[in-house]
Amino acid sequence: MKKKRRDKGDKKLNPVGLSTRTLFVTVCLALTFETLFFRSDLPNAYMAPKVVAVLLGAAVLLPQLSLLWFRDKSFSLAYSFVGVFVLLLIAVALATVNSMNPFVSFWGGDWRRMGWITHFAMITAAIAVGVSCAKDFHRLKVLLSVVVAGGIASGAYGLLQWVGWDPFLPQFTRDKLMAQFGGQYRAPGTIGQSTYFANFLLYPFFASIALLIAERGWYRLFGVTGLVTTASALVFATAARGSILGCAAGILVFAGWLTAWWLRSKWQPHGSRSWVLVIAVLCGLIVAYALSSAILQSGRFATFGTDTASIGRILLWSDVVGQVLPNFWMTGTGPGMFRAAYARYRTPSYGIVGPDVHWESAHNVFLDRFSEQGVLGLLAFVALIAAFVANIHYAVRSASSDWKKAGVYVAIAAGMTAALISNCFNGEIIPTAYYFYIWVAISFAAAGRCLSDRRWLESVAVRSATVALVVVLSIGLAWYAASNWSAEVALRDADRAANTGSVGMLIDKAESGEQSMSFVGIYHLEFADRFIGLLQLNDPGSDRLPLAQKAIRSSLWAVERSDKPMLALLNLVWLGDRTGDARLEEWQQRLKEIDPHWFRPHEMSARLHLSKGQMELALKEATIAYQLAPYVESSSVLWRQLNALRRETNLR
Repeated sequence: MKKKRRDKGDKKLNPVGLSTRTLFVTVCLALTFETLFFRSDLPNAYMAPKVVAVLLGAAVLLPQLSLLWFRDKSFSLAYSFVGVFVLLLIAVALATVNSMNPFVSFWGGDWRRMGWITHFAMITAAIAVGVSCAKDFHRLKVLLSVVVAGGIASGAYGLLQWVGWDPFLPQFTRDKLMAQFGGQYRAPGTIGQSTYFANFLLYPFFASIALLIAERGWYRLFGVTGLVTTASALVFATAARGSILGCAAGILVFAGWLTAWWLRSKWQPHGSRSWVLVIAVLCGLIVAYALSSAILQSGRFATFGTDTASIGRILLWSDVVGQVLPNFWMTGTGPGMFRAAYARYRTPSYGIVGPDVHWESAHNVFLDRFSEQGVLGLLAFVALIAAFVANIHYAVRSASSDWKKAGVYVAIAAGMTAALISNCFNGEIIPTAYYFYIWVAISFAAAGRCLSDRRWLESVAVRSATVALVVVLSIGLAWYAASNWSAEVALRDADRAANTGSVGMLIDKAESGEQSMSFVGIYHLEFADRFIGLLQLNDPGSDRLPLAQKAIRSSLWAVERSDKPMLALLNLVWLGDRTGDARLEEWQQRLKEIDPHWFRPHEMSARLHLSKGQMELALKEATIAYQLAPYVESSSVLWRQLNALRRETNLR
C-alpha cells in the first residue's frame, strides 16, 4: 500500500511513462551529440557543428516538452524553475534589442555564435533535463553516467592528441593550433580550444566522483575510469591553469563536506559502506595530490601572473572595467558584440602584448555577462548561481539520512564550483554554457523543484496555441541549423575552389553560402577573406575584376552585420587601393574611428600616402603605427625607412 501511495504521488508531481522516458533518452542523446560532434573537414571544424548540435537538440526537445504539458493535466512547471531561465532570456532579449548590432546579437557572432537563438536552444535543453530527471535519482545517475561517458571519450581523444596521434585533425590544422599557442600543442579534444576543453572536463570529472559514491560493484570501475581519464586530460593535454585551479578548489569543497559529514554524524566505519567512503576519500586525496604536484612542478604555473598571457588578461580586464563597462553597463554591448565594443573603447596598452588581437569576450564569465548583457544579464547569471546553491543545500539536507545521495549532490556542487573558478579566467562558448545551464537544471531536479502541484494556463485554447507556437519555433531552430551547415559546407567548397584557382566556382560557392546566412554577415567576411587571398596571388585584371567586386560587396555587408567590422573595413581599404575605388578614403576614416588603437589602418595609410608621394603624411601615419605596435616588424621597418628617406630628402 505504501508503495502504491508513493507511486501515485510521484505520478502527480513527476509524470512518468512513455513521454518522459522518450524525453529523457532524447536529452541524453542531445547531450552526447553536443559534446562529441565535430567535423575535421570543415573550416570551422568545431564551432559550426556545435551550433548545429545545440539547435537540432532543442528542435527535438521543444515539441516533446509541449506535448507532455498538453497531454498530462497534472504536469506543471514550478515557477522558480522556469522563472530563473525566463529572467535570463529576458535579459538576453533586452541586450539584443539594445545591441550595437541587433542582427548579430540575435543570430550570433563569429565563432562563439552565442546569440539569443542559441541561448534559447540551450535553455530549452536545460528545462528538458530538469523535467525528465525531476525527483528521480536513478535517472539523475544515468544522466551523470552519460556525462562521464562523454568525458571519457573526449578526454581520451585529447590525450591521444597530446601524445602526437590524431586520427581526425590533419597536420595543417594542428600546426595552426600550435601557432596560436606559441609553438606548444595543447589538445582541443572534441570542444575546439584547449582552455574551453579544460573547462568542460571539470563536469565529467566531478560526475565521476558522484558515480563512484552512488554505484556499487564493477560499475565503480566506470567512475574510476572517468576520474583518471578526465584528470589526466585536464593536467597533461590542456595544461589550462585556471581549470586546474578550479578543479583543486572543487576537490577541497568535496573533501571538506566529507570530513564535516563524518564528524557531525560521528559515523563509525562498518560493513560495505566503510569501503565506499574509504575509496571515495582516497581517490579524492590521490587526485588532489596529483593535481597539486602538477601545479607546483608545471612551468606554466611558475610564470603565473608574470607571463604574457597573464599580463594580457590583466590589461584586458582593466580595459573592460575602465573603458567598456562605463559605456555599456546598463544594456550591454549585445550578445556577440564585445569584440566591436572593445575595439572602439580600449586603451593603447594592449597593443604592446597583442597588437593584432581583437578579443571576442572579456575572458571572465562575470565580466562577460556584464559587458554583453548589461546589469540585468549579470543579475540573471547570479540568480542562476544562487538558485543552484539553494537547491543543492536543500537537496543535501533532505538526503541527510542517505549519505550516498548527499554525496552525489555535493559532488555536483563541487563541479559547479570548479567550473565557475575556471571561468573566471575565460569566457564562455556554447558547450561550456550548455553544461552550466544543465548543471543548474540538475540542481532543481535534485531538490524536486522542477514540477509544481499548481496548474497554470489550463485553457485548451491556450495550450493548443502554445503547442502550435512551439512547433513553429522547433521548425525555425531546425531551419537555422540547416542554414549554418549549408553555409559551412559552402565555405569548405570555396576553400577547395580557391586552392585550385577556380574563380567561377569560388564565386558560385560564396553566393550559395551567403544566401544561406543572408541575415548576418559572418560568412560574408569569411568569403571576402578567400577572395582577397586569391587576389593577392594575381593582379586584378579583367578576369579578376568580378572577384574584387564580389569581395567589396561581401565586405560591405560584413561591416554592417558582423562582429568584425574592423576586419571587413581593412579588407575594403586593401580592395579600394587595388581597384581605385572612390570610397577608399571614406573606408580608411571609418576604420580609424571604430578601431582607433589598431596599428594596421595607420600602416596601410602610410603606404598609400607614400605611393602618392605625400611624405609628411606617410611619416605621420607610420609614426602612429610604430607607437601602437613598436615590436611588429612591418610597422617598425616602415617607420625607419620613412625616417631615412626623409633625411635623404632633406640632405638633397
